[in-house]
Amino acid sequence: MPAEALKQGKPERYWVTMIAAYSGARLNEICQLDLTDIQKHDGIWVMDLQQNSADKSIKSKAGNRLVPLHPKLLDLGLLDYWEQVKKGKNPKLFPNLKKGFRTTYGDSVSKWFARYLMKLGVKKKGKTFIH
Repeated sequence: MPAEALKQGKPERYWVTMIAAYSGARLNEICQLDLTDIQKHDGIWVMDLQQNSADKSIKSKAGNRLVPLHPKLLDLGLLDYWEQVKKGKNPKLFPNLKKGFRTTYGDSVSKWFARYLMKLGVKKKGKTFIH
């Protein structure tokens, strides 16, 4: 799954899946990350999950938090990806993802993941990206 996403020019499929698996963060929290949300605090790399702009949403006030980046994400090259994206002009960590009038940044990843589960033969009613 994930490696082929990188080859297809869809790194968000790989990274969103890996970040979700190693952080417990919600799909849209990950998909809406800005480059500036990846930070180093007291020597530890973190995701700063905040509703700090009009295009971001957090489920509850308590959802504003710092989430340490798991060492496995660092080993897989998340910071290399982050550095690569920083060279562009888009402020988002996943510039391919767009938010629509009635959609969230995570909608396209959620739909892709449902198709992926079907391809694997594990898609069942109620089984989604986060369940």
